[in-house]
Formats: sequence, structure tokens, C-alpha cells
Amino acid sequence: MPNNDEKKVLLKVTDLKQWFPLKKTKLFQKEQEYVRANDGITLNIYEGETVGLVGESGCGKSTFGRTLLQIYKQTEGKTMYYGRTLTDMAPLYVDETIKNISSGKKKIAELEAKVEALKAEYEKMEDSAEKFQKQAECENIQKKCNMEFLNLVQIIGGFYSLDDTKEAEQLLLEKFKVARVISGLNEENQMEGVDKTKEIAEKKVELEKAEKKLEELRSKYKNDEAFTKYESYRDNGVDLARLKTQEMRFLRKDMQMIFQDPYSSLNPRMTVGQIIGEGLLAHGIFKKNDEKMQAYVMEVMEKCGLAPYMIHRYPHQFSGGQRQRIGIARALALKPRFVSLITGIILFLLGRGAWKLLITYCKGISKTKNNLSI
Repeated sequence: MPNNDEKKVLLKVTDLKQWFPLKKTKLFQKEQEYVRANDGITLNIYEGETVGLVGESGCGKSTFGRTLLQIYKQTEGKTMYYGRTLTDMAPLYVDETIKNISSGKKKIAELEAKVEALKAEYEKMEDSAEKFQKQAECENIQKKCNMEFLNLVQIIGGFYSLDDTKEAEQLLLEKFKVARVISGLNEENQMEGVDKTKEIAEKKVELEKAEKKLEELRSKYKNDEAFTKYESYRDNGVDLARLKTQEMRFLRKDMQMIFQDPYSSLNPRMTVGQIIGEGLLAHGIFKKNDEKMQAYVMEVMEKCGLAPYMIHRYPHQFSGGQRQRIGIARALALKPRFVSLITGIILFLLGRGAWKLLITYCKGISKTKNNLSI
């Protein structure tokens, strides 16, 4: 088996926090209290890898799975996804970052100065509760500063070292403008009966020209030590925490979840075929009333241990284990790159067969490099 150094990282989670605010119990309560469901999780998930998180009920497993997929917007930290590149998606936060390079650098400098001032203060103080409070405040500002720095430098790289970034800004905006058009055309091209191949090819030529201009500009500073240092931070992954709702919705077909409760996670008013096909329709993979979709849904059902003739049955007509198979089929129908399976003792007892089928199915379509996180 290849070691992790030889495998590609699919998800890189750094210092992830998911805190839920508590209602204030006193009229003049100043400090906001939180339930710290996930606090400082750092983890790499590689392509073709299965990661298992084990813990008692209420320890934050489900919250972590939902936060990874941004069903819960994470409180702090970075979740970098490498199933698609930044150029492939061209999310809006890229443009926002590029347009605010100057103000971003200024903000980072201000935070760094504040950290130094606080350090000088608490180092002079004697050991006391006040000193530890000041130190904690300093550490929090340092984390914020580091996050602002990474948000900026992971996109612009070595251009961070330049005093005048106008030319770099213009070229970067030009590149991602074309990349966003290509992303939209690719999405349309996946729909039934749509052919955007010609338009995509034309835009790709434009993208190559824009990238060539950027490389020419970077080559001017290749011997600059500061430029090289910051260039090493450049990251072509997608920061899930910074995506807009619609952009994250676009990634849902890449990142699917199988929920813990096979009863409440299925709509009782929909048939099995409608439940499994809902995602296919939502992402435009098939059109409504398409015979090809029904054939595809039946094929997925069969692979997940459900007889195709059950396609018109409702969830109440199935056992717990069969319902879990429906949840698995719904997730895997979209051929995701990553699957988060929230599980517990209930799933282990009622859906053990479904668990084995899921592993078998994932191995069977390993060419698509599907991933499973428990």
C-alpha cells in the first residue's frame, strides 16, 4: 500500500472549530459562551482513503461531518478541497481577495503590530489571571493574522512581496474571469442534449494566454528571495469555508453525506426512485421524466442491494437496513469524490449489510477515486 506521501490530499483540514453560541442567561452578561462541539481539528484525508472517527454519542462526530460539507458554517479554521482546482471553480472570493490586496496587506500589518504590542505588555506583567487573559487575547489576534495572511497569499503567492501590485491584480482578474466562464460552460455541457465543446475550447485558448502572461510576470522575480518565499504559499485548492451558498451547492455532487438516522433522513412522501433521483435532477444531470434517469436509478439501486422493482415503493415499506441502503444509493448516484457517513451504534446494528455494500461499491468504482469519511 502506498504511503501518504505518494497519495494526493483530497481534503486538508486545519484548526477547524465549530462552536455554537449559548443564549445569555443574565441581563448584563458581557461574555458570550459557546458549546465547543469541534475545537481545533487538523486532519488530512487522501484520495482512496477511509478515515474512521470513533467516539461516544454527543462527542461531535456528526457535527464534524456536517461542518466538513459546510452544512454548518465553520466558526474558524481552513478546509481546503483539492477535488477541483481554484482555476476550475473560480469562486467569487478569489476576485474579492485580488481587488483588496492593498487593504489586505494593510490589515495584516496592523494585526502584526497589535500582536507585538500585546506581547510586550504581558511579558512585563507578573503571573496573574490578567496576564493569562492578555496572552490568550494575543494568541487569538495572532491566529486571525495568520488566517488573513493565508487567505491572501494562497491566491496571489509571490506578488505579496511587491509594493505595486496593479499589474498582477489585472492579470489575475483576467485569468479568473475567463476561468469562471469556462466553469459555467462545463456545467452546462454536462446536461442532457447540450454541447458546449466549441465554446469551451475557445475559452481555454484565452485562459492559456492569460496564464502565460502571469508566468512571464512571475519569471521577472524568480531570483527575488522574498517573492520565492511567498510564492511557496500559493495553493490551488478551494477553501470551502469561503464559498458562497450557491458555489457550495455546486460542489454537493462532489461531496455527499449519508445521514445517521435512516428514518428521519428520507422524505416519507417520496418514492425510492424520487429520493435517489432528486439530486440528479437538482444538478441537471438528467431532465424530468427522462427514461434514461429511471434506468440509471434502478442500476444504482441494484448495486446498493435494493431490487429495481422497489423503485415505486415508499420509505415506510422498508426495514431500517434497507432505508440505509436508500441513503447510500442517493449519495453514490452522483458519483461523488468524497462521502461523509455519519454513523453510530444504531447504524452498526441495523445497517451492517449496507455498510459492507458501501465499501464494496466504493472499491468497485475506485477509478473515480471516491473517498469515504466516517
